[in-house]
Amino acid sequence: MPPSAAAAAARNAGAALKQAVRSGKVLTGLFLNSASPLVAEQLAMLPYDYMLVDIQHAPTDYQMLGACITAVNAAGKPALVRVEGPHDRGGIQQALDLGAAGIMVPTVNTVADVEKAVSAMYYPSAERPTGNRSISWPIRPQLGRAVTDYIGAANDEVTLLIQVETRQCYEDLEAILSVPGVDCCFMGPVDLSHALGLAQRLGFPACFDSPDFQEVVKRVVKVCRDKGVTPGNFALTEQKAQELLGQGFTFLATGTDVGLMGEAAACNAARADSLPPERLKQLRRDGLALKDVIKMGRRGPAEGLASQVRQRWNTSEVARLYCHGKHAANMKLLMQQLEEVTGGIVVHRAGGTVLLYRGDDWQQRAAGQQAAQQHPSPAQQQQQQPACDEQQQQQQHAEPAS
Repeated sequence: MPPSAAAAAARNAGAALKQAVRSGKVLTGLFLNSASPLVAEQLAMLPYDYMLVDIQHAPTDYQMLGACITAVNAAGKPALVRVEGPHDRGGIQQALDLGAAGIMVPTVNTVADVEKAVSAMYYPSAERPTGNRSISWPIRPQLGRAVTDYIGAANDEVTLLIQVETRQCYEDLEAILSVPGVDCCFMGPVDLSHALGLAQRLGFPACFDSPDFQEVVKRVVKVCRDKGVTPGNFALTEQKAQELLGQGFTFLATGTDVGLMGEAAACNAARADSLPPERLKQLRRDGLALKDVIKMGRRGPAEGLASQVRQRWNTSEVARLYCHGKHAANMKLLMQQLEEVTGGIVVHRAGGTVLLYRGDDWQQRAAGQQAAQQHPSPAQQQQQQPACDEQQQQQQHAEPAS
């Protein structure tokens, strides 16, 4: 694709995003906190509507910001940028000059804060008389067209999102959203719940399900609709997304790149250990103590292994065995014996290590084994009787000691 065509595609994506936000179309995207262009481009290839590069909570400088925006644009998606706040005029200017399709402004408190953002965001025009964005060229979004053409079109190619996450902003929301130029009001539910004292009083995150917080959510949506502004929010689960859509939110952030990598890595680790994710979390929480280690010989299962395992089984939920023997047959025999002894989950890991994890019915199995030893069944008694009779006969026929 020629450079001019790539620039045109990026600015068209920005204009389309602004129209979609203003029209209330359902949009989903991710926050990018890794400061990685490689991650940004890979995620932008997925069927999201936008990517948002976070400066406020990520170690992103302007050079890396430009690389991330370019990577997102290369995948044909618009890139938004969350700056440090209404005071961050330099951050707004740099992000827009680097090709950002929109700006998210956090920690808004007053009408004056929004007016600062609008001034930095837009070039002066009849529709935006308070616009005071500094003019410079060449810049990425201007490439491939005359400067005058770009200045005339730029205000329609960028989206302004403000965040309601402080008590002051929430209480004065009607006036704040009356400032011309705001396209979306994005809730910061964590900060807002703490600012209003709900998290402290009701607990976090339990406060999100409380009637008090739900009233806050309803008011934000209502004020947005009354002022012609699109409401946005975080929807980290499918259930939450459905709930928010039902409440009227249409601009949704469904996660962060770092958060998704962590979730994917946890699932991968769980598969590697052949354990369900909830079991893996429990293992990591409880840890492995030295008393849970059972040593083995080089040639396979050592004598007394069963008694060692039973002893650990009574005092801990997991046992780790170190086996120096590398022979596959020995390991197979070991795992068979452990399954018989414990009735648990047996996993052969790398390095000759065997991990034992109790099954849900281990207590019932252990109780059954103990009862069987104390009260053998008639069949077991019959199996033991011939051996006793044979031993008695041998003693009767034995010659007396001289």
